[in-house]
Formats: sequence, structure tokens, C-alpha cells
Amino acid sequence: MSKNKNLEALKKSSSNLNKILLIFMIIFTSIFWAFAFYAPIEYSRGEYQINNDNSNYLNITKIELNYNAEKASVNIKFEDDMHYILNSNWKQITSPSFPYEPIDIHFQETILDNNTLEINVTSTGEGFFDSDWNLFYDFEIIIDNSYLVDLNSQVTHSQVNIEATDTEFSIFNLNSETGSIHVDFHNVYIHSSVNISEKSGYTDFNIYNSNITSNINFEGDSGSVYFYFYNSAFANINIQTESGSTYLRGNSNIFKNVSIETASSHIGMDVDNSNIHNIRLISSSGSIHCEINEILLLGNVSIYSTSGSLDCDFSEISFYSDRVFDLWDNSGYIDFYWDQEILMNSSAYIFIETISSTIDVEIYTILENIESERFIVQASSETGFFDVEIYER
Repeated sequence: MSKNKNLEALKKSSSNLNKILLIFMIIFTSIFWAFAFYAPIEYSRGEYQINNDNSNYLNITKIELNYNAEKASVNIKFEDDMHYILNSNWKQITSPSFPYEPIDIHFQETILDNNTLEINVTSTGEGFFDSDWNLFYDFEIIIDNSYLVDLNSQVTHSQVNIEATDTEFSIFNLNSETGSIHVDFHNVYIHSSVNISEKSGYTDFNIYNSNITSNINFEGDSGSVYFYFYNSAFANINIQTESGSTYLRGNSNIFKNVSIETASSHIGMDVDNSNIHNIRLISSSGSIHCEINEILLLGNVSIYSTSGSLDCDFSEISFYSDRVFDLWDNSGYIDFYWDQEILMNSSAYIFIETISSTIDVEIYTILENIESERFIVQASSETGFFDVEIYER
């Protein structure tokens, strides 16, 4: 009898132990899978709303992404069927086994109730190439026909691609440590300053048919910078780099002031058929090439280089009052060429100075401009040679 009781107690104890082990395994499995599929993505969003025709609305006022390419990727798309404010097509992809998946955010026909959307992105991944050597971007935002308030991004070791079409921004800030930046704007309106900071990567910024009412400010350390503007209106363009080359090209634009300054590299400016107030190009030890054609100049031109050469090529410059063209180079060669076949109602005062190098000035113009002495050239070189020639077209 006692033996049977002991056996029943043993069975009961074993059954309790099995239950405890089962509960423990369930808890452990839940925790394991929770961490296995966990991705370090944080976002806050509005709630779904159902309207009369049972269509889903997703009202989003803020998105925050905290991204590490070694653990997860993000793919978020917002598309519109015209009658939606912002539909619920929210797609999130995680890929713990593949470290180089990009961030991809796509807004199309996105109009919020309060016209407010803030995007803050932090990325620490790296771009990669596929088998055909096509570059993929870690951080990609594509925005079509949308109204956005703030776009702030901080990326490290990442490739950045931002495309916006028919979109209105109030804030556009982009800060990249070591990754490349590519930006395309088509028919974009920006209320406040565009601020871009790049430490050591390549930057390519293209703007078409847009209106930037405040300054574009760019600061770079050692990466090359390429700006191309077409049929757009700008406030001031301020570009500062340490050792990277800077190129500004454009056609059919309206600028206020254009200022480009670099410590030790090349500056290239090539602008056609545009209105510009003042041009200021400064390079401590790099060369400068400035080519402007069919420009309405509303201010003055200042070009300075400490030891690099200056190469200026002007043609058909219009202005309604006297303008000053001030060129200075400590020890670099200065080559100044101007072709003017239109009648000038005001004078161009051209001051060219160098300490130990050569100055070569060639001006080709019509007889009326020569007879009215519209070109006043003053060239000086302490130890170098200078030659100034004005020819009739």
C-alpha cells in the first residue's frame, strides 16, 4: 500500500515537472523568436480610419527610423489612388541574414490633413554593388506630388539617394559622414534653407524647374561636389569645401548671390542664360575656371586664388549699370577672355592683379563698345608678364 502511494506521488511530481518544463520551453521559444525577428526600427504613426466607402486611411504625422544595416532593412511605400489621403500600404521587410539591404521610402500623392509630415532618418549602413556593378543605396527616399514639412537625415557610411517631384518642403537638412549623396528635385518648392553637410563622400545635386526661396548651404571636407540647376529660381548659393573639387553648372536660372570657396582644390562654374547678382569664387591653392554666357549680371564678380591658375571665359554679358570684375592671383597664371557682340550701355571695370605670374587678357567686341570705352582694364604684376588686347569684332 505504501509502495503504491509512493509511486502515485512520484508520477504526480513527474507530471508537475513536465508542466513546468513545457511552460519554460514556451516562454523560451517566444523570447527566442521575438529576438530573431526583431529589427531596430522605431516609428510612430497615426491610426487607421474608415470612411463611408470603407476605404482605409492612414494619417501619419511623424516617421522615425533608426536603422542599422547589419540587422535589418526598411522598405516603406505610400501610394495613392487619388481619393485617398494616404493609404495603408505599409510594407516592412527585415533581413537579418543580409547586411546590405537599403532603406527605401516612397511617397506618392501624399497629402495629409494638416499638411504635416516629419521624417527623421538615422542610418549606419553601407551601399553595395550588384553583379552588374550597379550601385544600390542604403538610404533612398522617393517623393512624388506630396506636401512635406520636415526632412532631416543623419547618415554614416551610407549611400543616400533622394528624389522629389511636384513636392513642397518646409525644411530640408541632410548630413552625411562618409557616404555619397545624390539628390534630384523636379518642380520642388522649398520654404526654408537647404542645408547639406558632407564629410568625405561624393555629392551630386540636381534641381529642375524648382523654386528655392532661401539659401542653399553646402559644407564639405574632402568629397567632390557637383551641382546642376535648370530653369529654377534660387536665393543665395553658399558652397564651402576643404579639399574636394566643386562644380556648379546650370542653364536658364535666376540666382541672387553665388559664393564658392575651397581650401585646396578646383572650382568650376559654367552657367548659361541666367540672371545673377554677385559671383564670388575663392580657392586657396586650387585652380578656378569660370565660364558664363548670356548672363544678366546684377552685381559684381570677384575671383581670388592664392596659388592656382584663373581661367575666365565670358560672352554676351548684359548689365544696366557699371560693373566691377576683380581678379587676383598670388602666383598662378591668369587667362581672361571676353567675347561681347552686343551693345553695352554701361562700363565694365576689370581689375586684374598678380604678384609673380603672367596675365593674358583678350577682349573681342563691336566697334561701338570700343569707341565709347566700355571696357576699362587695369592689370598689374610685380614680377610677372602681362598682356592686354582689345579686338574689334
